[in-house]
Amino acid sequence: MPQGPRAQETLDFRTTIANEGKTQAVITPQRAPDSKPLTCGEPFVNAGVVGRAAVPAYPTAARKAGATGTVEVKVTLDAAGTVIAAAVYKSSGNADLDASSIASARATKYRPSTFLCRPEAGAYLFEADFAGTRVP
Repeated sequence: MPQGPRAQETLDFRTTIANEGKTQAVITPQRAPDSKPLTCGEPFVNAGVVGRAAVPAYPTAARKAGATGTVEVKVTLDAAGTVIAAAVYKSSGNADLDASSIASARATKYRPSTFLCRPEAGAYLFEADFAGTRVP
């Protein structure tokens, strides 16, 4: 039996015959008859940043070395928007820039995604861009 935010949803499996005698399964999500009508304005919302994202510090060693690049950090969120995990999804090629990006991703506040107006655990892709200049 399904559990969690999608437990109220049922799936209606139907089989249809397409051209050339091929069979396709059509899955149609349907709301359970006992579920309440949706009352939120946006029933399906992706996870996102609340307010402004934390700005990553530009590590001195990386700046002196002239390291630049963009880091993408996959942030795993629970249904309350709390960070559960953060890991480099796409590296800049510099460990210091990557570590600074992870710290900023963890420090940022998030809203969870919603499915049928209910908060749901999910993930967010945090991006940090380091386009610095050399420090003498």
